[in-house]
Amino acid sequence: MKGRPLFSFAAVLVVCSGILELGAYLALRYVLKQPTPVLSGEALEGTVHIFDRSSSILPCGVKQHYKQVFRTNEFYTTVKTNNVGFREEKDYAGEAIDIGFVGDSFTFGHGVEFGERYSDLLRGYFPGKSIFSYSYANGSAPPHYYLFLRRNPQYVSKVVVMGLYLGNDLTDDMEDMEFHLDANGEVSAIGSRSTEISEEGAEVTRFYAKHRRFFNLLDRFHFGRLSLLAIERLTGKYRRLRDAGSPRALSPFHRGQLDRNNLLGLGYVRKLSRYVESKGSRLVVFMIPEAFCIGDYRGCVQWQPYTPDLCRELREKRYLQTALGNWFRENEVEYMDPTDRFQTLEGRGTRLYFESDPHWTREGHRAAAELLHEYLLGASGGQRTRFTSASFGPEFKSGRK
Repeated sequence: MKGRPLFSFAAVLVVCSGILELGAYLALRYVLKQPTPVLSGEALEGTVHIFDRSSSILPCGVKQHYKQVFRTNEFYTTVKTNNVGFREEKDYAGEAIDIGFVGDSFTFGHGVEFGERYSDLLRGYFPGKSIFSYSYANGSAPPHYYLFLRRNPQYVSKVVVMGLYLGNDLTDDMEDMEFHLDANGEVSAIGSRSTEISEEGAEVTRFYAKHRRFFNLLDRFHFGRLSLLAIERLTGKYRRLRDAGSPRALSPFHRGQLDRNNLLGLGYVRKLSRYVESKGSRLVVFMIPEAFCIGDYRGCVQWQPYTPDLCRELREKRYLQTALGNWFRENEVEYMDPTDRFQTLEGRGTRLYFESDPHWTREGHRAAAELLHEYLLGASGGQRTRFTSASFGPEFKSGRK
């Protein structure tokens, strides 16, 4: 008789655990459409594991000749790297590069296949030209790009295109950097204050790394994965609200008021531009606005910190793009602002960003490639500095009519 209450308690616990697991599975699979921690290893496929600790100058290096599936609720892709860690089908053999791309996850092609990125699509416009994307080997923000090309001058192409994401390249990423200077005061290495590379090759927070075994155990269960996803989204939302100040009041950054960190990041854009010019090449900055500054993306809750009315105000007023455009012109840095074209396409029903992920869809990459092609040939579209010719010259004729 004494064992019966204990048995009943255990039975209730098992039943409740089963209900929680079943409910979490259904929520992950059919509501959130997220990878589930089953034996197929889907959970591991929800994060890129391409990183290693091989870089002596940046927070992480990239594995060479690595391949993995990368998928979420909105995309299913295969990620492969070449002999130097670029996400390219072709190995790099030391040849001169005509167009090289530096940038973060947008330039890497988060959510799209190789061949669908804006750098890949540009090859169709310039057949026979050597085009490479250096992301993620180049880091994820302007100081990284500058240091990467300074240490690897073989990658300074005739034209260097920088994909500058306005969501974090000049804010969070800058705050997270640890600069190491040489005897001349020049940056020699850049570390991260908050992240490190896990044994599996993922970029994780140091808190996660410290409690890795617990989180890995939790991630083996559907309810645990759902809990981790909720924590991730809540902390992401909190971080965005912290940066924004309030969902009902625009942050100084989104109002176009640039602070010390923002200007430090832009300073490295200017330094990279001058360095590239010293090599006889040119830098073109392609501004990448956040999704809610282009269209109505209310489903991307974690990445949209403001009310719909404020997001509409950002789309109409374009405070940040205007401030950055002024800075680029004053500092003689060549740039492109795709906001006009992107908003026009969104108005016609073309979704350029994913619904629950802040990155470009295939259509977003296609729009960026078309605009960049027009710009490089000197056609209309995009905003450019007044003092720099937008023409490649006769050797860079388009392959498309």
